[in-house]
Amino acid sequence: MSEFSDEYNVLPYQTRFSLPNFRKSIEPSTVTFAPSPVECEKWYELFICNLKAKIGKTYYPICRLSDGEFTFMFGKRPPYDNSIFKASTLKYYAKKTIKKILSLNKKNGFQAFTGKLYHSGAYTEGERKDALPEYFKQLKGISVDGVLALHLSYNSENPFQEHFFPDIKNWNQQASIIFDTSNYVPFYFVYAMFGGSDGKEILKDRNVLVAHGATGKKKENIIQGLLNDNAKHVEWLQISDKRTLLEKIDVSPFLGKVDIVLVGAGIGKPNIFEQLKPLNVPCIDPGYYFEVWNDPDMKWGRVMCYTDEEYDEEKIKVAKDKLYGKTTRIRRD
Repeated sequence: MSEFSDEYNVLPYQTRFSLPNFRKSIEPSTVTFAPSPVECEKWYELFICNLKAKIGKTYYPICRLSDGEFTFMFGKRPPYDNSIFKASTLKYYAKKTIKKILSLNKKNGFQAFTGKLYHSGAYTEGERKDALPEYFKQLKGISVDGVLALHLSYNSENPFQEHFFPDIKNWNQQASIIFDTSNYVPFYFVYAMFGGSDGKEILKDRNVLVAHGATGKKKENIIQGLLNDNAKHVEWLQISDKRTLLEKIDVSPFLGKVDIVLVGAGIGKPNIFEQLKPLNVPCIDPGYYFEVWNDPDMKWGRVMCYTDEEYDEEKIKVAKDKLYGKTTRIRRD
């Protein structure tokens, strides 16, 4: 399906990225790398089935990785230059990538943000480099115990994180990570789960623990959003909003009391996942969807956080403007 050179082919197969009731979210030309020939819909159904079987019973981490995590893992990388992308969009994303590269050399070291909403990591370059061996070890552990939701999707309209593909391929090979349809899923599956009916079914009558850095009104809103989505009870584990990579947490107060954990720990989430193991329940990284629980209008800010029936072009524009500022570009991470 692609015109990528071999070094960019992270996995041996590709499949059209499309899920029922979310087709308006994604460009029709979008594909994702896959470990075997599989239809996206069947892959998603397997993902949901596996998760449901683990709730309240087994440690089962689901960790999303996209451009922020890839930049932390692999450092600065130039934008991908290939004819499959339109010149106008490639120029736009090249400027954004160069700006991100330059930011890594500033005094403050590594900084990660999601639009104008939240800060997901602040570390010196020395802290980043020192943490990488353990970081990669923790990610491999997640691939063994649960699921890595990697952003390996792309389309010719919106180049975004393709310049990391060779690094991801090399990492997989060096770490001897063998991906299949049970331990790797597309990044967007997590959004689709919470954006559709499956999320409400998974949360229904569950005792939920949230590990997150929010405080005050935002914390209250997230708790209420989860209760509105059928959670039975919500506990809160307060963590750092910028420095989770280096944080030690105590999960003993929650042993035997929760069915599922939702983790909002930014770049440092592998460290938090590792420390949640004793709870012996699924631990899911919803990422941006915490912003939807905080403010339902922000569901329009990211693809697959809303269904085709809910699709509203004007609401999407308003949310995008709030998230990124006035823009004509549509970010799809």
